[in-house]
Amino acid sequence: MKKKVVVTGEFTNKKIKNLEERFLVVKPKDRDSLEKEILEAEVVLSRHTTIDKALINKSKNLKLISLATTGYDSIDIEECTKHNIQVCNSPQLDEEVGDIAIFHIINAMRKCNKANQQLRKGQWYDNESVGMEINHKNLLIVGYGRIGKTIARKARVLGVNLFATSPHLIEDDVKDDYIVKAVKFKVGIKLADIVVLAVPLTKKTFHMIDENTFHQMKNSSVLVNISRGEVVDSKALIKALNEGEINYASVDVFENEPLKENNEALFVKNLYLTPHIGSFTFATRDRMQQNAIENVFDYFEGKDVRFKINKI
Repeated sequence: MKKKVVVTGEFTNKKIKNLEERFLVVKPKDRDSLEKEILEAEVVLSRHTTIDKALINKSKNLKLISLATTGYDSIDIEECTKHNIQVCNSPQLDEEVGDIAIFHIINAMRKCNKANQQLRKGQWYDNESVGMEINHKNLLIVGYGRIGKTIARKARVLGVNLFATSPHLIEDDVKDDYIVKAVKFKVGIKLADIVVLAVPLTKKTFHMIDENTFHQMKNSSVLVNISRGEVVDSKALIKALNEGEINYASVDVFENEPLKENNEALFVKNLYLTPHIGSFTFATRDRMQQNAIENVFDYFEGKDVRFKINKI
C-alpha cells in the first residue's frame, strides 16, 4: 500500500507525477479538506500554506513538513517541535535574492523607475529623476546569514562601505568577508545611506523597522526590503516617506500579500514596488520544489533530511 503524502500549494505537474509514482498524493483544495487529510498523514509537502497550531493538533501521525520555500513563518515551528514534527525548508536561493537586492539598491539610489516613467510620458528628464551617487556610500545589511553574505559579495563592486548587523555578530565573524564591518543595529541605522533588510521573520524581527527607527535614519537614506514584509511597519514607512524622514524605499515584500488595488503603498511616489519576485526564476522555483520533494523521498527511505529548521 502506498504511503500518503499531502501536497499543498502549487507544484509543477512533472514534480507531482514523480511523487505519484511512489506515493498516494492528496491535494486538499481548502482548509476543511486539509484538516481532514492531515489527520492520518505522515508527511506534508507544502508551498505557502499556513499550518498552524490548530492543524498540527489535529494530526495524529505527522512526522515531516517539507517546504518548497525558504521562509517558514507560515508554519508554527514551536508547536511542531512539541509534537516531534520535523520541518525542513529549501534555502538555496541566495544568488537570486541577492540579484534582486542589488537591483533595488541601484533603482532606489539612481531613481531608474522615475526616469522610465517620465520617458514614457514623453519627457526626457528633470530634477525629479536626479539620483544619488552610490560609490563610497555606507550600506548596512541587516541580517548577515546566507542571503546577507551574498548581498555583501555582490554589493562590494558598487564601491560602497559595507556594514552588517545581526544578533551576536562580532568583528571576527566578518573579518574575511568582503570588507564588511560588524556594527550594532542602533549604530548602523544612524550611519547608513542604504539599509538592506535580509532577516527572517520572527517574533523579534516583526516590525523591527518602525517609526522610531525612521527617526534615527538619515533624511537622505534609502530602505531596501527583500526579506519579509512584516519586518517593516508599513504605516510607519509610508509616513516616513511622505514626511521626508527618509528619501526613498524600494521593496519586494509586503505585510499583506498580494497587495490590494487600493493599498496606500501603491500611491506613494518615492516608493518602488515589485511583487515578491526575489526567487521568481524558473531555475530557482524548480530547484526549491526538487529539494522539498527529495526530502520526502529521503524521509521514507530512512535517510536524514536536509535543511532542518527545528531540532527534534
